[in-house]
Amino acid sequence: MQKRLNSEYVDLIEKSGRFYYILNDKGISKIKELYLYNSSDDEVADYLKIPYNTLINNNNKKAFIKAKEDGISECKFQLRKIQMSHAKRNPSMAIFLGRELLSQERANEESKRQEEALNNISEKLLNFCNAKKKRGDGNGK
Repeated sequence: MQKRLNSEYVDLIEKSGRFYYILNDKGISKIKELYLYNSSDDEVADYLKIPYNTLINNNNKKAFIKAKEDGISECKFQLRKIQMSHAKRNPSMAIFLGRELLSQERANEESKRQEEALNNISEKLLNFCNAKKKRGDGNGK
């Protein structure tokens, strides 16, 4: 016997003697809101009082993923907005938020990587040319 869920965020539908829980509009809206606050999947499921497997089953997967993506996108947008408004007053907080939550890197780190790659290529080319010179000098004697 299947356990009945007591959640206002799903509707119970019965088909051929089986019960299916379908996310309703209130549930979808709440999922967006929870992911706006950077909640984890487990936190969302716990808050809704719905097993995570029910959220990602064939009946709910598309709606759940769409609501999750919308919430995460809104979260990132809000963080960027806050980051920009606080950048003048507290640059270290803006940098921290950018690195941790928006996957932003320092321009220095990227240019440093590029410089190291160019140095490696230059060094290999120089070694190649020197080796070729030695072979050429040795053959000419």
